Amino acid sequence: MPRIETGWEHQLAYRQRFSRGFRLLGCAVFLAGAMLAASPVLLTAGELAHTERTVAVLGGLLASAGLALLLARRGKLFDREEQTVTFWQGFGWRWHEAVYDLRGFANLVVRPGFHPSEPWEISLGGPSGERLTIFRLPHESAAQRAASEIAGFLNLPIVLAPPEPPPEPPPEPANNADAAAPVTAAEPLPATPVEKSSVP
Repeated sequence: MPRIETGWEHQLAYRQRFSRGFRLLGCAVFLAGAMLAASPVLLTAGELAHTERTVAVLGGLLASAGLALLLARRGKLFDREEQTVTFWQGFGWRWHEAVYDLRGFANLVVRPGFHPSEPWEISLGGPSGERLTIFRLPHESAAQRAASEIAGFLNLPIVLAPPEPPPEPPPEPANNADAAAPVTAAEPLPATPVEKSSVP
């Protein structure tokens, strides 16, 4: 988790890129848009018709969207004077922010993943069990470094919590249609009298 300088001692800031899958999606969208925008120019000689110009414009817009996905960033900003933490997302500028009050939290909780492949979770914990997740980091060393920085900056104790097991899947509902019908004993048929032949 890269830490960035803000120029203020009362602020602690982090910035990171989105996940690898998100960036691969942006790369694919960018390449598709660039190919779509260049195809009318490469395949058409002379002046472009209205349809080709429309395709080129749409391709340019698609490539711009893919480039924005590639350049997207997110981060956290802790402010000791305001007693807040700001979660933000953006590109060259912040287009979304969520601000949380730090006064209701009493410790910093570090929780390892239940499996080695699961990320380490760093969150702020409150006295009533409330929790605000700050980071999910893939490596223990990065989680310990970030937890030490945040706890020292906010003057909070670090609590190492046990890993949470994954939730159990809900039981499958019984299918009444497939349930076996109750077996009832068959009633005996009434006896039919047998007439004896009179022929000797």
